[in-house]
Amino acid sequence: MYAPNDNVTPSRSFLARHLVTSLDYRHPSAFAGARLAAGVCLVVLSALLFSVGDWWAAPLLLVAAATFTAMFYVLRIVQG
Repeated sequence: MYAPNDNVTPSRSFLARHLVTSLDYRHPSAFAGARLAAGVCLVVLSALLFSVGDWWAAPLLLVAAATFTAMFYVLRIVQG
């Protein structure tokens, strides 16, 4: 029988596995800042497109949400 191991790495969620790349582990603060800038640009672009009546901007908001979620996971890597 095997003894229980207390230093087991916690499993990551589906989004954390697919949105966080290996470069994020090497330079987490730089990539978190880049994702923040990209997400803000996508939100501003979506707002501009919505203001002229272009409803194709809705998928951009989904991409912005995924970008902000990836940034959140990268910042969690930095903290812990």
